[in-house]
Amino acid sequence: MNYKRQLMKTNVEINEKLLQDAMMLSGAKTAEEVINKALDHLIYKLALKKLEAARGPELWQGDLEQMRGNTNNQGE
Repeated sequence: MNYKRQLMKTNVEINEKLLQDAMMLSGAKTAEEVINKALDHLIYKLALKKLEAARGPELWQGDLEQMRGNTNNQGE
């Protein structure tokens, strides 16, 4: 996702080992970059989960013609 670049300065305590691992695995060169990547990924995953929940557990299976009450056998 691309967000308009708006910066905010904040002080947070972050687990240093998690930050180092995230930087190494993501290829990020700075703590700021890896935190922004992590937030972007979190938003993406949560939005995807929300869309999947809205879609429902699985695709519908059934006979639409039968549900509509159409008993015409047009194909025969």
